[in-house]
Amino acid sequence: MPWTAGRPARPLWMLAEPQPLDGWEGTLVTGPERIETGWWDGHDVRRDYYVALSRAGVRLWIFRERPPGQRWFLHGVFG
Repeated sequence: MPWTAGRPARPLWMLAEPQPLDGWEGTLVTGPERIETGWWDGHDVRRDYYVALSRAGVRLWIFRERPPGQRWFLHGVFG
């Protein structure tokens, strides 16, 4: 049984700062996983995360800021 059984998958390589994915084309594999934080200190972050495959077959951890309709960002790459 994989060590992530029952837990959301997380990439091995995380970017220090998420990078915009303008013009991104690929396939969403899992998600969304909604992550919301910072509401208590005024640094509100609301994102929907997905595991995705790029056109080259690379597995990515990407998100779209909420509310819906916002841009896509790359936050990590799976090994």
